[in-house]
This record gives sequence, C-alpha cells and structure tokens, in this order.
Amino acid sequence: MIKSADPGDPDEDSIVLARFDHPLAEVIQDPYRTRFFGINCYRFYLPSYFFMIKFDSRPFPDGFRELMLHPGVNFHALAKDFMASKEMRLLNKMVEKIKGE
Repeated sequence: MIKSADPGDPDEDSIVLARFDHPLAEVIQDPYRTRFFGINCYRFYLPSYFFMIKFDSRPFPDGFRELMLHPGVNFHALAKDFMASKEMRLLNKMVEKIKGE
C-alpha cells in the first residue's frame, strides 16, 4: 500500500487514534498486541497519544468508521482519561517496582 501510494479500503488496515488528557501521558510505552471490541490490534504510543492498527479481517464496530484514518475524512482522535487508564496502572506498578529495588 505504501509502495503503490494507495491507502486501500479503511476496513483493510484500519487505524484509530486516541489522545490522553494528562501530562503524565507524555511517557512512551512499549507497543503490544491487544483486542479492541474483540478485534485484534497492535497498540503503539507517542507522547500523549496512542493508536491502534487493526490486523484482523473483521471490521471495527459501527461508529468507529468515522474515527478511522482514511482519505477524504476529517482527522479525529478519541479522548481517553489517562488517570483511569490501564497505562496509568502500569506506570504505577513500574514506580512501585523501582521504589522496591
């Protein structure tokens, strides 16, 4: 798709972007495989953002098509509460482990 400059169908290699709402979200975490509404994805992090790339033949559920990155559609990002996220819980575990060493 990159070589041919053809983004393809949005349901083929869907990408959904989200933005965290807290300064602590500037920490970049390791990417990992996950399920989003039962769909297989990889989650990647940038400062204050994360994005999910779908690697599943099933499409994202209705309502997410507007959030997927694809030509001809305005850019949108989900808002995510960082303090209540599993990413924050992971950071807390890492800090506790460092304190214990």
